[in-house]
Amino acid sequence: MIDPIASHPWALNSFDVNTELLLNHLAHRSAILDWVVYHSDTPIAHGAVIMCLLWWAMLDGSQPRLQRKGNEMLVTSLFFATFGIFLVRILAAILPFRPRPLAITSVGFGPWPSTEAELFNWSAFPSDHACLFTAIAFGIYVVSPRLGRIATAWTIFVILLPRLYLGYHWPTDLLAGAILGLGCGFLAKAPAVRRISRKLIDRGIHFSAGFFYACLFLWTWEMANMFSDVRLFVNAVLHRHHS
Repeated sequence: MIDPIASHPWALNSFDVNTELLLNHLAHRSAILDWVVYHSDTPIAHGAVIMCLLWWAMLDGSQPRLQRKGNEMLVTSLFFATFGIFLVRILAAILPFRPRPLAITSVGFGPWPSTEAELFNWSAFPSDHACLFTAIAFGIYVVSPRLGRIATAWTIFVILLPRLYLGYHWPTDLLAGAILGLGCGFLAKAPAVRRISRKLIDRGIHFSAGFFYACLFLWTWEMANMFSDVRLFVNAVLHRHHS
């Protein structure tokens, strides 16, 4: 048998490979569990739930709209989580390419009927899902610890662990993404940043509350979908430009 670590010494380590193989031994033993995990890898099960928790935390107060103290943290965490996504994409592009477990046949992982070409064409390190949803869960926790704990548990058990189970990521991909997400969360929590965010929110609501909330909803909707339609549009424009 080919040693995957020896074949990819710059990308793999024994911790990642052994963890993935352990999870793979658990896979394919229950058709129901496999079906649930595979078909739950959708925006409605991932980002939609987290964004619902964010809106719940944003509006769950005695004062209406975004005037409740602390809600600027949620908007600021959205901003830094978006920044984190771009940072992850830049790191994935400039760091050595890291294939996903599904793409390395010598690991013996799978098979899963994945049809996402991006899973094989884009480097696995670091995880954009881990960065984005860790940052958002952190922001929710700062404003509402009760909802934050739900968001954290959902992120770990519904979003991140299934990506290991399906062979989309190595454990250190998720760990690195989560660390970046926590870093974005701590930046959003900085008092100076929150003061600036509070002023911008107040100005936006004063200018037009309806327009402000419509833009905020659109922003969270795009994040729930991991900006998939935006990425498709950009790729289409770039393809047309090159052709």
